[in-house]
Amino acid sequence: MVTCGWSTAVCLREAGLASAYVVGSDGLRRELDRAGVRGTDGNDAEAVVVGCDECVSYPHIKRAARLIRQGARFVATNDDPTFPTPEGPAPATGTIVAAVRAASGKAPHVVGKPHPAMFEAALGDRDPAAAVMVGDRLDTDIRGARRMGMSALLLRRGDERPQHHETEVTPDRVIASLSDLLNESACHDA
Repeated sequence: MVTCGWSTAVCLREAGLASAYVVGSDGLRRELDRAGVRGTDGNDAEAVVVGCDECVSYPHIKRAARLIRQGARFVATNDDPTFPTPEGPAPATGTIVAAVRAASGKAPHVVGKPHPAMFEAALGDRDPAAAVMVGDRLDTDIRGARRMGMSALLLRRGDERPQHHETEVTPDRVIASLSDLLNESACHDA
């Protein structure tokens, strides 16, 4: 399993960036730290990394925009505008990225799906045709897999309905749960 936080950390390390101001979760900070990218609140940030953070506030956006205008690279873990919740869609990373983009006047380098950087970090030297993407969004997960030449499975719970913009990308299969996929695989191996 690959996350956009891990992929972002790999991309920053490979770019030789050693410090970042993070607008994101503690999990994202840990991924960056494991990759050798030091978190900083100071002007020494080589990058500003934006991920999902339910506690983001005006001072975070203000500092991020200032650092980007001063030359720090603007990196987004992904640009998903929303994520599903029982109450309906909630603002996600893309919403925060849009605020920082508007305040800084700069466009980010987006690592996560459907952009290739996440897939490239996950695949390494492996053949994309030998990999399978399992995701819950047609517009990011399945679209990104198709761009990379990968098979794609859409995880769609029975009560979810596709959005109108999702119809242009088609998965190889739709599954109801990862356990269904694993159970089916075990039956084929027996």
